[in-house]
Parts: sequence; structure tokens; C-alpha cells
Amino acid sequence: EVHAVQTGGRKLADLLQNKAKANPGNRNSLIVDDVYSTGKSIRAVREGLILRPDGGGRNYYGVVVFARGRINEADRWVIPMFQFWD
Repeated sequence: EVHAVQTGGRKLADLLQNKAKANPGNRNSLIVDDVYSTGKSIRAVREGLILRPDGGGRNYYGVVVFARGRINEADRWVIPMFQFWD
């Protein structure tokens, strides 16, 4: 499954979902966004997915196009494509 942080990650999520292959046994989910600043938005999406009936046993990975500064220690599951340091 590919999920987007509204609205910044929607286009990227749609493109990636078209390439993702359906595998019934796969327990991995990807959450995508365009920009990571504080991590609040991508964390909120992840927390919402975990609370779903089928969400507790999944592995969540995050990808952002740009990270403004360092990724928070609690968000080490998020990988930036590009990272800008202050």
C-alpha cells in the first residue's frame, strides 16, 4: 500500500501506487510526502493507519522528497530524497 500526506504527497503516492505490485501477504506500507519540516503531518498519517483494524501488524516506511533540516530521532522510519541543513 502507498499512502499520501494530504495534499503534498498525493501525486507522488499515485505514481508509486501504479508501480506497486499487489501481494496479499505483504505487510509493508509506504507513506509519502513532498516536504518534511517537523514530522507532524507524516506522523499523523502513520498513527491513523496504525489505528485501523488491519494496521497494527504492518511495517510503515516513510519517504519525503525534501527534508528541511534533520529528521527527528522519533522519525527515523522516514527517508528523505534530499536533505537541507540549517
